[in-house]
Amino acid sequence: MEQRTLTYFGNTSQERVERALTDLQNAKGVLLIDDEDRENEGDLIYSAQHIRQEDMALMIRHCSGVVCLCLTDHKAD
Repeated sequence: MEQRTLTYFGNTSQERVERALTDLQNAKGVLLIDDEDRENEGDLIYSAQHIRQEDMALMIRHCSGVVCLCLTDHKAD
């Protein structure tokens, strides 16, 4: 990805991470992409406490259809 594309989200990696965290806290989704030298793929991430039915439908219909949820052992029990 070209650097000028990333600067839309912040000038430094720290700014981009802080913006992503703020967006997650404000019930927005975040696209997390890896390096072009790796799989060159992305994950659409939402906060479980804020996700809406429309967000889940988007992930199922327009992404891979696989939805993952991270839970602590305590919450899983």
